[in-house]
Amino acid sequence: MEFLFLKNHSICLPFILKTNFYLIFKEWTTNCNFIDGRFKIKVPDNETILIPSLLLVPLLAFDIKRNRL
Repeated sequence: MEFLFLKNHSICLPFILKTNFYLIFKEWTTNCNFIDGRFKIKVPDNETILIPSLLLVPLLAFDIKRNRL
């Protein structure tokens, strides 16, 4: 992520609005504070909402016996 900051890209984290229950993305910086969001998940404490142009999503994998990794 440091590389993205050096290239002046914005980084955002998902956030669920309590009233609408849809996903939005709040800007994240290296010095931002966090607050408890829905389900006590930490989210950036700012009002800057971004529309991402690229999503990096962790994937869940399975072994040959279908056990989750």
